[in-house]
Amino acid sequence: IFPSKHRSSPKKPQPPTTHPTLAFTLLHSPRAPPAPSSSQAPPASIEVHEDDCPTFPNLSLIERAPHLTVISEMPVTVTSATASYADWPGKVIGMIVLKADESVEDDLRRLLTLQTRCHISRIESPDTIDEDSLTELAARIARSSALLPSASKLCCAAFACTSASCVIGSDRVSALIREGCKAETTTNPLLASVASCHGLSVETLGLVTPYVREVNSVMIDQFSQVGGITVTCLVSFGEDEDAKVARIDPESIYRAAVDLAAQNKGKFDALFLSCTNLRTLDIINRIEEETGLPCLSSNLCMIWHMAKLGGFALNRDFSCRLTRESR
Repeated sequence: IFPSKHRSSPKKPQPPTTHPTLAFTLLHSPRAPPAPSSSQAPPASIEVHEDDCPTFPNLSLIERAPHLTVISEMPVTVTSATASYADWPGKVIGMIVLKADESVEDDLRRLLTLQTRCHISRIESPDTIDEDSLTELAARIARSSALLPSASKLCCAAFACTSASCVIGSDRVSALIREGCKAETTTNPLLASVASCHGLSVETLGLVTPYVREVNSVMIDQFSQVGGITVTCLVSFGEDEDAKVARIDPESIYRAAVDLAAQNKGKFDALFLSCTNLRTLDIINRIEEETGLPCLSSNLCMIWHMAKLGGFALNRDFSCRLTRESR
């Protein structure tokens, strides 16, 4: 709201009335007088008229800025209302997402229905992916989990990092999530991928990962220890920068998976595309059609497992062998 008139002889401000008024601030008038130099007298105040404010004709003007003088005040009627309270009618989930992750939230939006609400808490994460940096994440999981809304009744909470879940350990990750929030159930990509494999009666896997050798070795061991699943073949992009992982072209992932299957026919029951930061959702059906094998991914398995644990349905617009055939 800009004052339109400058007066050399300003009127004195009106004393406040006894009835309630609504106050707001008038700032940055382009026609306000310039600041005086040391040789000039202070500029006169500006009178602000109600007519100068056609957009807000019923609001009272209160002096809040230099050079402004209130001409008049108008009464504002204030009443109170009574609120009723109710929880969100659908299911509510929570997810702890790495600072560097740029993909999992997009997959959540596509796989969840409007009846399921998801709260996200970010966690500080390293720029490089190796066993030491992933181990350090354990100290931050509970703190990040505690930042999920405590008033929400979470049917499931997840820690969204496949490699860190393998390095830290699935059971410990679940315990750390529960330290921070009161979710009914918990999961992570490792636990969820094992559950997905069991749901499809998969016993052997071909792995496509972005990780360096040491992280791949830990993952192979964890699939065997946690779920009794054998990784028989693996192809990796050998990338240790998380920011670059999110920028691996999905076509590169598609070609790596298809080539792995073609070169190792009969050696594994399904393909698994590992890492929540990989963009995989648009290539899963293409890989299944090309290879004839179920194709799983970190985000697909994790969100599917949250739906199974939380008792809610996923968006039917997305369909793959996991959503159609799993027990």
